[in-house]
Parts: sequence; C-alpha cells; structure tokens
Amino acid sequence: MTNTKHDLIHSTYYGDDCIFLLEDLTNKIIPLSVEEKEAYIRAGGNYAEVISKEDSFDDHIIEIFKELTLTHAYQIADYVGIICNHLYKKYGNDMVFVSLARAGSPVGVLMKHYMLWRYGSDIPHYSISIVRDRGIDENALDDIRRQHPEKELCFIDGWTGRGSITFELKKAVEQYNQSRSAHLNSDLIVLMDPAHLSKIAATKKDICLPNACLNSTICGLVSRTIFLKNKNKEAYHGAILLKEYKDQDYTNWFIQKISKKFHEPKESMIADKVDEEYVPSVYQKLSEDFGVLEKTKVKLSIGESSRALIRRIPKIMLVKDLNNPDLSFVLEMAKKKGVPIRKYDTKEYECITILQ
Repeated sequence: MTNTKHDLIHSTYYGDDCIFLLEDLTNKIIPLSVEEKEAYIRAGGNYAEVISKEDSFDDHIIEIFKELTLTHAYQIADYVGIICNHLYKKYGNDMVFVSLARAGSPVGVLMKHYMLWRYGSDIPHYSISIVRDRGIDENALDDIRRQHPEKELCFIDGWTGRGSITFELKKAVEQYNQSRSAHLNSDLIVLMDPAHLSKIAATKKDICLPNACLNSTICGLVSRTIFLKNKNKEAYHGAILLKEYKDQDYTNWFIQKISKKFHEPKESMIADKVDEEYVPSVYQKLSEDFGVLEKTKVKLSIGESSRALIRRIPKIMLVKDLNNPDLSFVLEMAKKKGVPIRKYDTKEYECITILQ
C-alpha cells in the first residue's frame, strides 16, 4: 500500500510478506524500564501508551525457542493449513489477511505463504494495531478498505488467552461498522484457542506457539504497538524498530522452518465450538484459591504466560504438568526471574501466570 502521508515502519520480513500499517516512532519515544511501565499502569495509564525496553535472550533461551520451533513445525503447518483451507472454501481469493500486531503477524505471514503454496493465491497481508480499552486502528482499516473495496477482511491473531482481544475486536468492529456503514466480520481467527472463544481456530488446546517466546526478534524487529494519547487524528498507531537486535533476528528463520513443513492436513474441520462460560469458570476457581484477582493481572495460557515472563513482573506461575515439554520456555524464564512455580489444576490451560 502506497501512502505518502504516513511514515510507515519497515520490518525485516521479506518483500510484501507483512505490511505493517504502523507509524515509525523510532527515536521519537523513549522506552521505559519494566518497573517504570508497571508504575505507569498502576497509576491508571494504558499499557499501550508507553513501551518498555526489550532485553536480549541468552543462548540457552534461544536454543529452547529453536527446539520448540523444530518440534512443532509440522503441527503448526498443519494448523495453518486447516485455517487457510477453511477460509479459501469460504472466500476464495476475495480476502485480505489483517493480522493483529505482533502475535498475529507471523501467523498472517505463514497463512500468506500457505495460500501461495496450496492455491497459487497471493493474498495481501497487512498487520495493524489493536489496543485493549482503546480499540482498533480505524485509520488503517479505512486505508485497507480503500485499497481492497471488494475483499473480505480476515482478522488474525496467534492464540487466545483470556479473550480480551477477542472481545475488544468484536466491540471495535461493531463500532467501526456503525460509523462507516460497513459490514466487516469481527470473528478473530487464531491457531490455538484455549479460551474457547474463537469460531475459527485450528485447535482448542493450549500449545506453545514458539513466536510467543521472543519479542521483536521473531516479528521483523518491530516493537509492541504504541497508542499515543496526543497522536495526529489521521495517524496510525505506532511502533519502533529495534535495529540493535538485527544479529539476533529469527523472523524469517521461523517462517522458513514452518513453511518447509506445509502439507495437506488430514483434518479438515476447524475447532469452532465457543464456550463463553469457560474463562469465567477459571477465574472463579482462582478466586476461591487465591482471593479476588484483577483480571488484567491473570495471564491464561502458555502464550500469555510467555509474554508476561518476558515483559511484566509475575508473582507466581501455576502449572498443570511440570513435565510438559511445551512449558520448557516458561519454566526456564520463571527460573531465571525467580518466579515461584506451583503445580495446580489449571483446567484446560497448561499454565497460568499471576502478576504482582
């Protein structure tokens, strides 16, 4: 998409694999320490109005990430195929992939690659920002719709945790449709749906998606998205490019390892059953055992626990099975950060992390 009014961030994804509709805020915003960010949030600020510094990972953590990628490559390729085949039967070539940065960005790239591999279809892929309690980037949506007026927009993320983005997307798209007289579908498409909230998922199991284990170095060196309170009304949400980590960039390595395992899935059915009572039942159990907890401080699933251990300050991690190889990353990170680990009945989640 050519748009001269925006200074877009340019990731390290190859070609048009992923077009980030994000303003480049590199050198325009100062990252905070994790402690400073936590203090800002406690004072009532939104998590997306600031950004914390990203740490590099030691060799042991990188080896765990690589091992998880290679172990799950065929399985992830299978999930990507299930989702893409479902969407192709429904929309054919008349769709655009709109991933939610950042967790959705690698999945959107994998789906774009699968469509080329399986159907010879070059599906446009954009990655945009959505922020809890602030909504989706409507300026980015406007521009995508202008560029592709007859296409179906498919919103993509990596996994569901407690469903905050699922509900945020639904609310934001409903508001957008009302204000624009549009008819966008608010269904969130994910590979893993342990929250049981997605109508279009490959599995309901809580499985480690390896891109949850790293930060910008698995997503084109692009930071988490930033929503500036005083941003120009026409501007997109923003991000910064972390060029200092270019020697640790596994963005395209990850895509290539999964893409090499593409195949025609044996299972053709998506996991579409929704149970909106499941997550509340998990909260109920936690409240009985730990007292009433702020929902924003409870991180459900391997993916959300991974992110919490990377960029938040956890108080405790609850684990169903300490021998589950999918937990190798979160267990190692908890050990490094001195986070207590407790064996606990996490229901259908494999782990839960509670923040301080």
